[in-house]
Amino acid sequence: MKHYYLDANAFSYLQCQDCLQGWTAAGASALRDAMAEATRDDLIALLGSVYHVEEASRIQNARDPDARRRRLAYLWSATGWLLLMPTDELVPAEGRSGGRLADNEPFVTAWMRGVIKQQTRSAPTLDAIAADVHTRVASFEASQRARHQTLRTRFATEYANLTPANVTRRWWQNAEAQIDDWTHDYMTQCAGHLGLATDHATWPAPRQLQSAWAFHAFHMAKVVDNIAGGRKVDDGDGYDAHHYVAACYADALVTNDRGFRATLALIPNQPVQLLNFNEFAAELGVAPH
Repeated sequence: MKHYYLDANAFSYLQCQDCLQGWTAAGASALRDAMAEATRDDLIALLGSVYHVEEASRIQNARDPDARRRRLAYLWSATGWLLLMPTDELVPAEGRSGGRLADNEPFVTAWMRGVIKQQTRSAPTLDAIAADVHTRVASFEASQRARHQTLRTRFATEYANLTPANVTRRWWQNAEAQIDDWTHDYMTQCAGHLGLATDHATWPAPRQLQSAWAFHAFHMAKVVDNIAGGRKVDDGDGYDAHHYVAACYADALVTNDRGFRATLALIPNQPVQLLNFNEFAAELGVAPH
C-alpha cells in the first residue's frame, strides 16, 4: 500500500474548487473515483492532518459559500481515520519512543478525530479557528523575517568580503551536518520535554527523531531559499513546514507549490517522494481532462 500526503492546494484541485490547468470538474471527479477504488482495494491511503483542517477553515468564496464545508467533508471521507497528530505532539512522542512512530502511533485517537470532525461542522467554530490561524501566520511571518535579518547581519559581520547569498550557499554545502547540529541543540534544550535520558550517549541520532529533524530541515532550507534564492517570506511558509513534517509519514508528498518544492529540493537525502498533481494522477491511471 502506498501512502500519499496532499497539500491544501492539491485537495483543492481534487475538487476542482480551483481547477488546475488541463483539468475539468469531470476529470477531477474521475480521479476521485479512481482514488476511492484504490483505497477500497487497499492499494493506497491518504493521510490527513489538523493543518488541513486549519487551512480549510480559512476558505472564503463568495461565489461558492459551501466550499469550506465541502472541502472538509471530502477530507474526512478521503482520509478515513488517518489523521496525523500535530507537530507539537509528534515530536515528543518520537522522543519518548526513540525514533519514528509505527503503525497507529502517529495518528490521533478515534475519539479525538471524532471531536475534531464534530467541531468542523460548526461555522462559528471554524471562523474562530480561521481567526486564530490568521494571528499565528502573521506572527510566523514577523519572526521569520526577523530571523533572516539576524542571519544577514551575522554573515555581513563574519564574512565582510562575501554577499549574504554567497555565505548562505557556502554554509549549506554541509547541509545535513548543519541540520543535525540544529536538531541536536534542540534536543539538548528540550531533553525533558522529549523524554530523553540524562546520559547523552543513550540518545538517538538527530535524524532518528524524524519530525524534529524535518521541522528544522525545512526552516533552515527556507532561510537558504529566502536569502540565497532571493524568495520572499510567504504567509504559507509556516504551514508548509508542518505539512512537510506530516508528509514524512507518507511515501509521497503531492504539491504543485513552486516555493514549497524549491525549499524541499534543498533538503539533503529527502525521505519522501515529491510528486506534482499530474504525476499523482498518473499513478492512479488518470490523465488530465
